[in-house]
Amino acid sequence: LKKKCVIYIGHTPAHIMNGHLVGAFTIAYNSNPKMLYDIIEAGPDFVTADYRQVQKLLKGEPLWVAYEIMKPQAE
Repeated sequence: LKKKCVIYIGHTPAHIMNGHLVGAFTIAYNSNPKMLYDIIEAGPDFVTADYRQVQKLLKGEPLWVAYEIMKPQAE
């Protein structure tokens, strides 16, 4: 897959940073309030504490995700 077609889901700041390193759209799943600040500092594209939201994004038609991933780059 091309990098712009990859969604990286993680639950630690290191996961999010690794996702950024490969150019993926990053989703942080965080159910631990003590780690929320660290997760946000890593800069995920989407954060949730409810795994059902992640499932909805992946199973449904997450057009906003597709738009962000597939948006053409300015030359």
